[in-house]
Amino acid sequence: MASAGPLSLRSNCDMAAAARRKPALTTWLDSTIVPVFVVDSRRRIVFFNHGCEQLTGWTRDLVLGRVCDYASGDDHTRVETLTSSLCPPSEVFAGRALTTPLAVIDRSGESHSRFLHYIPLIDDDQHVDRAAGLITRIDHPIRLAEPSMSQRLHAELAAARASLRSRYDVRSLVCRSDAMNRVAEQIALAVPSLVPVCLAGESGTGREHVARVIHGQSETGDRAFVPLDCSAMCAFELEQSLRRLRADLEETSRPGHLQAGTLFFRSVDSMPRDVQRLVLDWFDRENTASTGVRLVSSATGDLRKAMADDSMIPPFFYLLTPLVVLLPPLRHRMEDLDQLAQHFLEELNRGDERQVDGFAGAVLEQFHDYNWPGNLRELQQVVSEARLACDGDSIQVVNLPFRFRTGVDAQSLGPAPRVEIEPLEELLARVERDHLQRAMQQARGNRSHAAKLLGLTRARLYRRLQAHGMDARP
Repeated sequence: MASAGPLSLRSNCDMAAAARRKPALTTWLDSTIVPVFVVDSRRRIVFFNHGCEQLTGWTRDLVLGRVCDYASGDDHTRVETLTSSLCPPSEVFAGRALTTPLAVIDRSGESHSRFLHYIPLIDDDQHVDRAAGLITRIDHPIRLAEPSMSQRLHAELAAARASLRSRYDVRSLVCRSDAMNRVAEQIALAVPSLVPVCLAGESGTGREHVARVIHGQSETGDRAFVPLDCSAMCAFELEQSLRRLRADLEETSRPGHLQAGTLFFRSVDSMPRDVQRLVLDWFDRENTASTGVRLVSSATGDLRKAMADDSMIPPFFYLLTPLVVLLPPLRHRMEDLDQLAQHFLEELNRGDERQVDGFAGAVLEQFHDYNWPGNLRELQQVVSEARLACDGDSIQVVNLPFRFRTGVDAQSLGPAPRVEIEPLEELLARVERDHLQRAMQQARGNRSHAAKLLGLTRARLYRRLQAHGMDARP
């Protein structure tokens, strides 16, 4: 008992000292210029220090309490773009410390290359209830642990968007392949003017998305994007829509009236000739900017062939095609496939309580073994269905839709072997000879019995045997 007092006093002193050190450490971390932040198990940012404010341009009052989604943002003016870039991978909450490259896009749009060190914080019950993030400069190369597939694709997607922002300002595209880099260059040429653009390519290649990118980046981007589906609307509907649109453009006095900025003709190769003439009456080919509306169209077929077939009026063809952008099918831009899959997955992560980091390596291998006849639309559907079926941190082969797996198997079998067609007389003679032989074998050489099996007279059986060079002696 005598020793209990000093021990208790010493314990109380240690606890008091620890309590004094804790706010002192918090104060120091809060004021240091080294960027430090903390995310809790619900992915909310609960600490954001002065160094983070300096690096990102965002103040803590705008960041604290925000939920991080495992996604790559593309708009530096939104705080969600920053918080998404800080979201820890699932491995950190499983207790693993990680270091990964990071492209920090500050509030002004400038990109900063950094290392992001994630440190799991363990509570008294040995559970990871928070994760600390430490952002450091890349002053010299350091050896990093091999990143997981999802970490690598997440970082590559963010870096690619930063590069596209600086080169073309087309952040929502994935342009790793040469074919898509050419598309980005053409978009950059189209944006500053109102020159009509025709987007050609197979169904599902993202033609309308590119049309919206062009609209959003151009001077008409603050006005409406008006799509008209020429394959789904009859001539009367198209004509009435165009007349209403023209009347709206002439009406400028109504307060809050949103005028059209871009007119998008989807599947323009299906537009009736009467409607083509109406468009020609409206748009002056020598000065398309006179209407104040950008004209963008998409086509799956060859418009020159449509003009040659007389289904498209030549002046209408030349109105549409000052700039033609060919969007490649997915099978011709496989260098983009991994980032596209990660992009679709991270878009699904936004705003969802459940986050899925990425794909198992075997999944991406199957993706590359497939020809993707439905292009980007099919890839997006496969990723969406696989994410719904996934109950872990990454999508596994077992989560892939059944129809996709059977499609991979069918394509791996290759085309059906070519059947050689032989002359009909030779085929019929061979079939008859084989049938006669089987009848004679079953009748054990008894021609009367064989004739009965075949429904022939003995005389006719003899003639058929003789015609095929078979023993016809009675």
